[in-house]
Amino acid sequence: MATFTGKKRYLSEKQQEKGAFLAAAQEYVGNLGNSRAWLYRKPFDPSPHNREFFDDLYPVLGLIQAMRVRPGGRVLDVGCGPGWTVEILAGLGYDVDGLEPAADMIAIAEERLSGFLRNHKVEPAPVVRFHQASLEDLDLEDGTFDGILCRASLHHVVDEEAGLAQCHRLLKPGGVLGISEGAWIPGLRAAEALLDEEMREYGTLENPFTTEYLDHLLERHGFGNVERYHGVFGLVPARQGDVAVRTFAACPAEFNNTLTARKPLRLPDTSGTGARTAAEIRVKGATFDPVSRQLHVSASIRNTGQTVWLSRPGQPGHVTATLRRGLPGSQDFLETGKRFPMPKDVWPDEQVDLYMPFFLPDDADFSAPWFLDLVSEQVFWFSLRGTEAAEVSTAATA
Repeated sequence: MATFTGKKRYLSEKQQEKGAFLAAAQEYVGNLGNSRAWLYRKPFDPSPHNREFFDDLYPVLGLIQAMRVRPGGRVLDVGCGPGWTVEILAGLGYDVDGLEPAADMIAIAEERLSGFLRNHKVEPAPVVRFHQASLEDLDLEDGTFDGILCRASLHHVVDEEAGLAQCHRLLKPGGVLGISEGAWIPGLRAAEALLDEEMREYGTLENPFTTEYLDHLLERHGFGNVERYHGVFGLVPARQGDVAVRTFAACPAEFNNTLTARKPLRLPDTSGTGARTAAEIRVKGATFDPVSRQLHVSASIRNTGQTVWLSRPGQPGHVTATLRRGLPGSQDFLETGKRFPMPKDVWPDEQVDLYMPFFLPDDADFSAPWFLDLVSEQVFWFSLRGTEAAEVSTAATA
């Protein structure tokens, strides 16, 4: 792999002493003084309009949802702090390992978790373990976790090479790494000044990555299916419904390291025909406007086969959804003309939800049903390999 020659991390040009940063992390709680009460109520802050609450909570919830860890899976929460993210993961039914270098912080997390499980009557309680260590030094077996969550914590890792190697080692094949934190934008002095102030006050490491360098590291350490996200937090006014996502994203993807990446499962994918590819297609709703001839379809589609569905347009085998009449290759075959790619690579037993506006051909009969089908582009139609296409009616008018 080619050597990375661009900007890496904020402090890449400065010598770093791991022991000093770990000591500062371990002393962090003690240095807070009267402010340590915040650790017990985080993310519920008392500031006007509770800004920090939303800044903390939305990225965590969005990232956990995007990770799609299997129900009941085991998740490592890197830099879990006072344990509020551990509470969320445990409440969702995951077994959780909280990783934190400070004993005082783990004590708070354990106290909070006990009250959370009791007050919310979480029964049976998931298995929760805490580890006092850095990510680089965590000593657990290979393939322990289904998911690893790094919410606002990866920039604290001193040795990024060792840290990401650990993440890859600790994940099961097919496991997912979720990262969400600000990226370093070289030359953006206002943001850099805040990092400097935090390090002066507490001595902790504040060393974010450029987006390009983090992508390089993920590839270097064997991760695949890297998906970056815009953070669109909150309700979107209806009048902005046609505006590009990045224009109102609270955390645009180009300024943040918010992403998921997977340890390859080494499964066959939809570019070939040797393994079983199948789907369960369920139409949740459809509305038809006879004037514009537009048919809006919402559907849930589950991968019930043994292949990974590829999603990137242009590659042979990327999977799309389309409306058709008649079987592919038959004389009465008719297609709407637009195909919608999957929003991500879809793994076996994963489900994706799609909303698709189709335009019916001008000479199409309104009364006859259409069928929602999937295509492995340039390779095969799902319905010709055993998947049942889902009927879509034009009876419900918009």
